[in-house]
Amino acid sequence: MTERLITCSHCRSKIPHGANVCSGCRSEIQYGMPPIMLLVALLVPAGLALYLDKLLYNNFGVGNTTLWTVGGIITAVGFFGLTYLFMKACKNRIEFTRQKNK
Repeated sequence: MTERLITCSHCRSKIPHGANVCSGCRSEIQYGMPPIMLLVALLVPAGLALYLDKLLYNNFGVGNTTLWTVGGIITAVGFFGLTYLFMKACKNRIEFTRQKNK
């Protein structure tokens, strides 16, 4: 079985997949979904839920308890759904971050 190697985008060193730091230039290696995508996965459904709650309240006079329930369900389902999609989309993502000189 062959070991999967990745190439550093800064120094072009060959590094085994799964390493946390490049052995050539000491760049940090991050795999998968960037953390900012979790914030996006939360804010997009929450914004949609807020918009739909306002729409339901203004057009149909729906009560507060129902609005909070609908908004919570939309936010939770949207968060987990987007997180799953983002994780699948970023499955093969590898990012090299060079440390700044102090």
